Amino acid sequence: MKKCSSLKHNENDAISFCQECRICMCNKCENHHSELFQNHHIFKLEKNKDIYLLDFVKKKIIKQN
Repeated sequence: MKKCSSLKHNENDAISFCQECRICMCNKCENHHSELFQNHHIFKLEKNKDIYLLDFVKKKIIKQN
């Protein structure tokens, strides 16, 4: 399982990934992030599937750039 990208919460498991910011977020971070950036695309991470999702999103971002 991926860990939260925040230095303050990096011991917490990530539950989501923001496509625009390219960060993994724990529950606390996701709540704050969603309030601040309502137009960002957030993907829920599932155990054992998070690596595949992040690879897919990274490939999609690379194609757009």
